Amino acid sequence: MKNLLVKVFTGLILAAFILSLVAIANAQPTKSINVPVTYYRLPNGLRVVLSPEKSAPLVTVAISASNRATAPALRTCSNT
Repeated sequence: MKNLLVKVFTGLILAAFILSLVAIANAQPTKSINVPVTYYRLPNGLRVVLSPEKSAPLVTVAISASNRATAPALRTCSNT
């Protein structure tokens, strides 16, 4: 009984491996994405990153605040 379970488990692992190879072989290459990004530094030291995307009429604002002693905290809001 134990020998049968080992054979079945091995067969399943082998089948999964073969199916993953077939999926990889049939995968289509992805298109590269070019995202325009502009960086600004205001006179008060605030860093601004601007990345316009005009495919949809919405605005998303992400604010990241940190100092040298803490990790950045990220807050995001959107008008969707």
